Amino acid sequence: MTVICTDGTKFVGRFKPGQTWIKGRFKRTLMDVSNDRVRYSLVNNKERETSLDRFVKWVFSGAKLDVGNRIIPCSNCQRDMEIKQHINRCDCGLRVKVLH
Repeated sequence: MTVICTDGTKFVGRFKPGQTWIKGRFKRTLMDVSNDRVRYSLVNNKERETSLDRFVKWVFSGAKLDVGNRIIPCSNCQRDMEIKQHINRCDCGLRVKVLH
């Protein structure tokens, strides 16, 4: 199973404090990752702690890493376009593919 970011790219890396993970209406912001424990903050600023295994299970069940909007300039007209899918279309008609 692959973990996907909100912009459609694959997540390759480690859990770090400050990352925000989203699944449905739930947002979890990592506060501390140490040994086999994860401390995170919920939307209402309540802090919770769980095991790393349980958090990884939650991530693999469909959570996505929030990376914000990914904006690149169009190579044809130089307008900014937001990458949302695997294949995106600019206003000028140019199609841009995103490699994962």
